[in-house]
Amino acid sequence: MPFLKPFLILLLVFGLSPGSLLAQSSPSPIPSAGGEKLNPIEVYFTTLSGLRYLQGDQLLSDQELRALIDSQGDPESLRMMETSKNSASIGILGLGIGLPLAAAGVIAATDNTADTKNVLTGLGVALGGLCFTTAGALLTAEGNTAKFNSVQRFNQDVRKAGPSSDSSPSAQEMKIQPIDVRLSTLGGWGYSVRGKELRWPDDFDKRIDDLNDFEAGRLIKKSKSSGFISQILNGLGIGGEIAIIALHPGSNNGGDRIGFWFPLIGSFLAVETGAYFQMEATTAKFNAVKRYNRFARGEEQVLPQGPQDEKSLMDFNSHGEPSQK
Repeated sequence: MPFLKPFLILLLVFGLSPGSLLAQSSPSPIPSAGGEKLNPIEVYFTTLSGLRYLQGDQLLSDQELRALIDSQGDPESLRMMETSKNSASIGILGLGIGLPLAAAGVIAATDNTADTKNVLTGLGVALGGLCFTTAGALLTAEGNTAKFNSVQRFNQDVRKAGPSSDSSPSAQEMKIQPIDVRLSTLGGWGYSVRGKELRWPDDFDKRIDDLNDFEAGRLIKKSKSSGFISQILNGLGIGGEIAIIALHPGSNNGGDRIGFWFPLIGSFLAVETGAYFQMEATTAKFNAVKRYNRFARGEEQVLPQGPQDEKSLMDFNSHGEPSQK
């Protein structure tokens, strides 16, 4: 059942979890922006919890987030937040209908494979549930995409209105430019610098290496290793599912069914584990770029570049300044 993998990835990426639903309750009031300086909204991304939005130490619910963006007064940001609310509501309804239908259809179709009518009826129900689930997942993704892009637009306006601090002196010397981050419903995450797309992995590796920051480098390495593990697990899981289904057509007796379901479940778990590692790779990459942007905007101090070889240690005129590459 490899078709379930995209839904798990979407649910993880866009933060549809019990924790995210509980976070909407008990909102605390957001101070009015009348005459007060607005601060950027911090975006946090974790593998299991998905995207979270904070100001200071306060986790913002959707209601608080909308109030904060409303205080900024940008019509486009408000429109995207309204799209987010409507799409998420319909998406959750679609998932709530589709997932039980798909599960019930699969169980019914495999209950008695000798009865053709029973199999066709079960597959029909499963297909209907799959359609509802797909539509619900896409609408949920669209809702969370609109929310993220609304926050990005809010942060851009707030930074433009605030004091100019695009980069620190050391960041300027190293020619560090902030990386623009965008999110689309079908395309996922995209990264660019002044309109130029950053392609994985060379562009990211060079920029992170030039930064000479241990944590950013660790996150990029984690992203690469998790992505590699994900590819291996996905290949093994999907290949195993195809092989098992091909080798066990129309199994009827108990022994054959055990020999069919156990390997199939194992292959399915391999695919889902691969989806988790892919999610981890995406999260680590996002957080590496986020840390990089903090240096580029002057919110963190860029450390001097370390010596490249023994000869550079004899250059007493460098005074520990960042080396130019």
